[in-house]
Amino acid sequence: MNTVCRKIDVHMHLAPAARAGGVPAATPAQMLPHMRALGIRKALLMSSGESAGTIPGAGNEPCRIMARQDPDHFAWACNLDHRGSPRTVEARLAACREHGAVAVGELILNLPVDDPFLQAVYAAAGKLGLPVTFHFSPAPGEGYGVVDAPGLPGLERMLAAYPGTVFVGHSCPFWAEISGDAPASPAGRSAWSSGPV
Repeated sequence: MNTVCRKIDVHMHLAPAARAGGVPAATPAQMLPHMRALGIRKALLMSSGESAGTIPGAGNEPCRIMARQDPDHFAWACNLDHRGSPRTVEARLAACREHGAVAVGELILNLPVDDPFLQAVYAAAGKLGLPVTFHFSPAPGEGYGVVDAPGLPGLERMLAAYPGTVFVGHSCPFWAEISGDAPASPAGRSAWSSGPV
C-alpha cells in the first residue's frame, strides 16, 4: 500500500505580493509548489501584528485575506500590537477569531515573557481556544521576540499560571533549551545548533 503523509506547516510567513526591497517573503502562489513538493497539505500563516509588519510576511488583515482566498491550503494566526490597555486584549483577539484566526502568533514583542500585556494575551488566548506561538529573544533589545532568561524560568511560571493555554515555542533561544548544556550568553542562545539534537 502506498500512502502519502500530508503535513501541516504550523509556522509560515507569506506576503500577498512580491516585495521590491526589504526582507523577502514568498507569495501564496510562489509557496504552493514548494508545499506540494514537501507534501504539506496546509500552512498556518504567522502575522506580524495589527499594523504593517516589520518581519517577513504580513499583518493580520493580509494574512486573513490570503487564508480566505485559499482556505484549502492556508489558515491564519493573528497577532497584536503592543498598544492600549491589557484590558483590550480579549476583545481584540475575539474579533480576530470571529474573522477566522485559529491561533496567535507569532508573538515578537521584545517584552519580558511575564509582562502584563503578554499575560493578558495568554489569558485571553486560553479562554478563546487560540494556541500561542512565541519567537523568543535572548535579551531585551536583541532583535525581536519575547524575552526570558536562560532556562526559561519565566515561561515555566507562565505555563503554571495559564494551564488552559497552549504555548508553542519558536526560535534559537527556545530550541537551545533542549540541550542539557544550553549556552547562557545572548550570542550563544541565538546561534543555530552545530551538534546533533
